[in-house]
Amino acid sequence: MLDSPDTTPAARALLLGLLRKAGPGRRGEMALALSDTVRAAAVAGARARALRDGRDPEAEIRRLLLGDALARAVETRLANR
Repeated sequence: MLDSPDTTPAARALLLGLLRKAGPGRRGEMALALSDTVRAAAVAGARARALRDGRDPEAEIRRLLLGDALARAVETRLANR
């Protein structure tokens, strides 16, 4: 689970102890914050790649977040406004 070649057993034990002490509510907050961070990084990467390749960044972000099929449906709906 938390095994990593750059983490000592003592550091792992300390981390697990802190996570257990945090309680379920705080662990949930931490998970949501991590999810927000990962999503922001993915969106920033998609935007940068789209701009570099001359594509519409907002369309690329929709594709990333919604998947190809749903993003195509959204693009069609947007084009027909």
